[in-house]
Amino acid sequence: MTGSGSSDSIDGCFSPDYFMALERLREACRRKNLDVTSYINPASEEARAALAVDTTFIGDRSAQKILVITSGFHGVELMCGSGCQTGLIENDHLLTLREDIAVLLVHAVNPWGAAFLRRNNEDNVDLCRNFLDVTEACPVNPGYEAIHEALCCPDAEGPRKEEAENILLDYRQRHGLPAFINAVISGQYQHPDGMSYGGTGATWSRQTLEEILHHYAGNAEQVCLIDIHSGLGPYGHGTVVCMQQGENLDRARNWFGHELMAPQLDAGSARRHFHPTMGHPSQAYQRILKQAQVTSIVLEFGTYSSENNLKALLDDHWLEFNGDGRPETAGDIKSDILKAHYPDDPHWRESVWAGCERVIRQSINGLMQ
Repeated sequence: MTGSGSSDSIDGCFSPDYFMALERLREACRRKNLDVTSYINPASEEARAALAVDTTFIGDRSAQKILVITSGFHGVELMCGSGCQTGLIENDHLLTLREDIAVLLVHAVNPWGAAFLRRNNEDNVDLCRNFLDVTEACPVNPGYEAIHEALCCPDAEGPRKEEAENILLDYRQRHGLPAFINAVISGQYQHPDGMSYGGTGATWSRQTLEEILHHYAGNAEQVCLIDIHSGLGPYGHGTVVCMQQGENLDRARNWFGHELMAPQLDAGSARRHFHPTMGHPSQAYQRILKQAQVTSIVLEFGTYSSENNLKALLDDHWLEFNGDGRPETAGDIKSDILKAHYPDDPHWRESVWAGCERVIRQSINGLMQ
């Protein structure tokens, strides 16, 4: 990798909305003579323009070591990941690699959620809970079952809302905040109108991503996948999170250091921000790329407190299913959920870029071992 670009040039790689982010990525690819392949989401008729998953492949198509960098699994988090991907292209970080290493960028895995500033997709599916093994029955989340009705209260105020708030407060007091957050976000498969719904089948985005991975990395011997997210952890810091176990987790710790979080195993400090999940893509990549040694991480950039960001998600969920259509209400809620995942702060973006460079460098060094 070459040296860092200036803070001004890096800041210009980030965008506050999906359509600007898409154009900046495509323009960066045009300037570097990189081809872009677009996969159009069938739900595009709801938007003012086509919604697409875009891919860019850099390097030799016969390379046996491939670094895959994805953005926008959670739609509203695209603005962070897209800025990193565009910056990597603009600053030539991916154009001077060894011949046996190639890079695949997958931009906006959930383009509908990115365009409409939602975490979930057009079917209210959280894509990071949608990658269950289809041969297994959908699991049940008892914690979520206990609070689903309260979480999804249709009233914004009044007696029913007060009762719902009391139920949620009681759950938090009895079980603690980490258990409450885990119940809400770890995944559930029984309530299509609920939070963290994982769906009962493969979504369009999941099918599209699997097609992309088979096409570009289906013959590779080694694949490192980095999914860029935002909203959890210390402000501006890039935390490396690994949902794998066994030798794959050991390899990830060797590549990225022992500050790496492993929520599927770790108790203690790791549970403060990061929680075990069901149906996570990291746990499915090895099934998708059976022929390869797979190292998969989430690069999570922190913003504000977990409580603040959870409130933004709950408010947005209410708006999606029960909103009264008042523009001022929708505007405030959408502003809050964007800010929770993409602060309007150039210093935050600089910190994100520095963390991205560090982790990309570590991943390439790992592939070179």
